[in-house]
Amino acid sequence: MSFEMDERNMDEQELETALKNFRQSVHAWSEAELVRPRAVVRAGFWARMRKPIVAGALGCVVAVTAITVPVTVHQRNVAIAAHDAQLKEQQRLADAAAQGAAAVNDDKLLADVDSDIAQATPDALAPMASMMSDSTGK
Repeated sequence: MSFEMDERNMDEQELETALKNFRQSVHAWSEAELVRPRAVVRAGFWARMRKPIVAGALGCVVAVTAITVPVTVHQRNVAIAAHDAQLKEQQRLADAAAQGAAAVNDDKLLADVDSDIAQATPDALAPMASMMSDSTGK
């Protein structure tokens, strides 16, 4: 048993030494990478635009925008013009109705005034009224 225990202790020590060495090498590598100077490379706008997929996508966006914006503006203007025409027609009809009502009211008012002012001749005086109208004409 002691032989097996010595062998296990020896294996554990080797494993521990190997892990310690591995840990030290990882820490050394991390330290070296952390200290190493790096150059920051920024890709400019035109460098990205040289890629065919980006240029194609941007071209599609421009084409769709160039078509949809004028069409949308035109449709909005047509809708506004139709609404304005409808309002003008309603106003014209309302004005015509008001004028027609005013004309009817004027005619009715004139007829009422004529009937109020007119002197009715009694039946007994009708022959004399006819003579007077004949004499005024001569």
